Amino acid sequence: MAEYSGIPYIQIIKHAAIPAILYFAGAFFMVDLEAARSGIRGLVKEELPLWKRKFLVYGHLIIPIVLLLYLMVIGRTIFYAVTWSILAIFLLSLLRKATRLNPQRLVTALWNGAKGTIIVAVACAIAGLIIGTIQVTGIGDRFTSMMVSVSGGHLIIGLLFAMIAAIILGMGMPTSAAYVLMVALVIPGLIKIGVPTLPAHMFAYYFAMLSLVTPPVAIASYVAAGIAGSSMTKTSWASMRVAAAAYIVPFMFVFSLPLLFVGSLFEIILATITALIGVYALAIGLQGWGFKGRLNPILRVVAFATALLMMYPGWLTDIPGVILLGVLYLWERFSKRGDITGTA
Repeated sequence: MAEYSGIPYIQIIKHAAIPAILYFAGAFFMVDLEAARSGIRGLVKEELPLWKRKFLVYGHLIIPIVLLLYLMVIGRTIFYAVTWSILAIFLLSLLRKATRLNPQRLVTALWNGAKGTIIVAVACAIAGLIIGTIQVTGIGDRFTSMMVSVSGGHLIIGLLFAMIAAIILGMGMPTSAAYVLMVALVIPGLIKIGVPTLPAHMFAYYFAMLSLVTPPVAIASYVAAGIAGSSMTKTSWASMRVAAAAYIVPFMFVFSLPLLFVGSLFEIILATITALIGVYALAIGLQGWGFKGRLNPILRVVAFATALLMMYPGWLTDIPGVILLGVLYLWERFSKRGDITGTA
């Protein structure tokens, strides 16, 4: 993204921070409410893993990751940063017997790394061929023109069209290859309908990655289903629901640039807080579980309305959203019934 957008890598990290927080917060809220609804308890202290002991043994292996990020942040090339990070991994592994790379482990690590590189290299090479074909045939320009024509100048329609295109084009592809396709097809159309460069790149990238958990080709969900021994179809729909906030976050930062760390500190903090409240309200509505217990359909609708109002930027929507959330909380708190639910 730094290469194609012309935005420095450190700036992209900053701009991507709040959307990432919103996504992980949304997933956390969904899992937490699901646990409450299903009666799943947390671990007691005696059941917790002995992480301190593990950290003492393996903690030094975090240093190469920090080195990699540092070298990229200060402007070194990816090749330079990765080379020194690999060397650091080898040298630091010698500090502990459990992590020491003897000849057999070293050969295995190099072999696995080479296999992983081949997968990514082939995918990127194919993506490069596709992009070359797109540029030579003019399909990219036609796609952009079609996108602008279908939207009719309306930003929302254009964003919805770009969302669908990004999810479809990203299906079954690695991250880098999917993003390169977005650069060739989707991002120029977004910029042409009026989306600034940074939000356009972030928007397309987000939805290209969401194809990993979006049926019918939810590769990441299928892998998770294999690990859990569950139905692939049910797992893919469940993963889509857990990641529900991620389908809304890109629309949020297109209309609210403070969510990309653009604007005053007050605007950024306010936008982040209201967005987090909206994400939490969305999780309540989807799970049907509120502050005190299971919700009936009417209260779930109130939660969804709160989410939409809080996610859209501006006082005109934030104030009604806060009021609705307060009504939902007070209804649960002062309801005479222990279960305010009815049918969820």
